[in-house]
Amino acid sequence: MPTNRPITDRILGLLHDSPECDFDLFVARYPEYTWNELFQEVGRLSRTGQVSIMRGVGVFTVKLAPVKSTGAIKEVAHREGSGQAGTPPPPPVLP
Repeated sequence: MPTNRPITDRILGLLHDSPECDFDLFVARYPEYTWNELFQEVGRLSRTGQVSIMRGVGVFTVKLAPVKSTGAIKEVAHREGSGQAGTPPPPPVLP
């Protein structure tokens, strides 16, 4: 399993302490990264399903994505004979 990059660790660490943050908090908290570096990493984390991004008026809020358990879904699909068990959902669409 690949290890996280330092920017990833910082973003996820802050979200573990405060599960919902305005994007500007990342910029203020981590001046060693540019706005663009943080934005790209938050976008990547959103595309991989690790965080959710909500857009407000002039504000982007980032929060940890809920942990999804597919074990129960696979079990029900197996009992019903469905071939769709374990099919991942489509990636989230960024606004």
